Amino acid sequence: MAARVSEFSIIAFTETWLSESFSSSELFSGDYSVFRCDRDYERLNCQRGGGTLIAVESGIAAKQLKGSVNYHYEDLWVSLRFKNDTVILGTVYFPPNSHIELYQDFVDTLELHKSLNDGARFLICGDFNLSHIKWEEDDGHLVPTGVGSGPGEILFNNIYYLELQQTNSITNVNNRILDLVFHDNFDFVKVSNCKAALSAVDPHHPPLEIVFCTANAPLLDCMSDIQVHVFDRADYVQICDHLSGID
Repeated sequence: MAARVSEFSIIAFTETWLSESFSSSELFSGDYSVFRCDRDYERLNCQRGGGTLIAVESGIAAKQLKGSVNYHYEDLWVSLRFKNDTVILGTVYFPPNSHIELYQDFVDTLELHKSLNDGARFLICGDFNLSHIKWEEDDGHLVPTGVGSGPGEILFNNIYYLELQQTNSITNVNNRILDLVFHDNFDFVKVSNCKAALSAVDPHHPPLEIVFCTANAPLLDCMSDIQVHVFDRADYVQICDHLSGID
């Protein structure tokens, strides 16, 4: 797994099933800062399930922010610093059939971080387990349908009020979208199927690769007309002969 992990700058997991008996060093090398929100098995009287994790390569300044105190779902918030730009990354897991109060609690936590981090960009991903909601494209944006009342109404009314949009259109084996990706004022966000999965693929939760860019920290994926030199195909014999003739 280590070789594949090194391909990514930031890694987010839901349903980690981890507990305090597992050390983060068993999963990641020292090249990553690892942040976790494990399920509270003792208070929930269960033995496995849930949990979120974010791993950030050491070259990126990362700091964990305060999450919800509600132990019936797991949320994790990390502040990422890119030159003159700050991104607040959130990862969340809602168990199936979660109560409406959990979604309201999540929205309250999000709103708090928005108020405390003025000017930061927000990227939120995770398993929201709203299987009844369909997504349709309208004028270049994904719009939820069949929301009805309840958790979906609470979530989306507040998400859009906070000026975030959902951008994942990749369906699972049942043609549903359980894993959502919300973001606000990024210059570019692209969600695609991850070709280098880090664990066994769950057909209900296809792994996602998210590429994002900010004005102050553009990624190569956002640029066009980039010339790349592939030095491993060079004729090094000719190069050495040429250099040996230089006085």
